[in-house]
Amino acid sequence: AAAAPEAQARGAGRKNGIQAVMLGTTHFMNALLEGRGLARTAVFRLCGPSTRLL
Repeated sequence: AAAAPEAQARGAGRKNGIQAVMLGTTHFMNALLEGRGLARTAVFRLCGPSTRLL
């Protein structure tokens, strides 16, 4: 039972695991402006100090 959370974190048993995580406003803005090759996004979350500026 102790290995279950570990396997879940690795995406065991899933066909489509997380392939990449990218952070940074420059990359984000370039991707939005370019508009090509963007995958569907299930969740978009803003949190922390940055959201106070919006």
